[in-house]
Amino acid sequence: MKKLFVVRHGDYDDDNRLNEHGKKQIRELAKIVQADLNGYSVLILSSSAPRASDSAEAMDEVLKVGFEENKVFWYDSSHWSNPDDAHKAIMEKKDDADVIIVITHLDFTEDIPGIFMNELGIDAHCCSVGKGQAWKIDLENRTMQRISP
Repeated sequence: MKKLFVVRHGDYDDDNRLNEHGKKQIRELAKIVQADLNGYSVLILSSSAPRASDSAEAMDEVLKVGFEENKVFWYDSSHWSNPDDAHKAIMEKKDDADVIIVITHLDFTEDIPGIFMNELGIDAHCCSVGKGQAWKIDLENRTMQRISP
């Protein structure tokens, strides 16, 4: 793994499914991510929450790489996952692709980037990103950048 994108799912309705605006957010984000791939292999890991799964589908419409769901990335008021478990799940896949894209929820978009930056010896306190936005962590260049369509 050379790069990690930690994506917050797109906007959704009361049924917890992505709405049209949310799908547009994720497709636009996917185009930005795509421009940064440089021919690298890609793996998308998604929370199994409907809004995240819908976001993974919208991202896959652009990137065409498929995705894997994992409940460890689902964190909200009814699903309490641990950021360390999410980190472990990412690290188990680190040799599977040059770029890993994790589609998750608000709290993990704050926690996961900080864990990776701290591993690089960089003190990083992440703030949240909006729906349909992401953190890009370049592990080779030891940088972190907010990505927003």
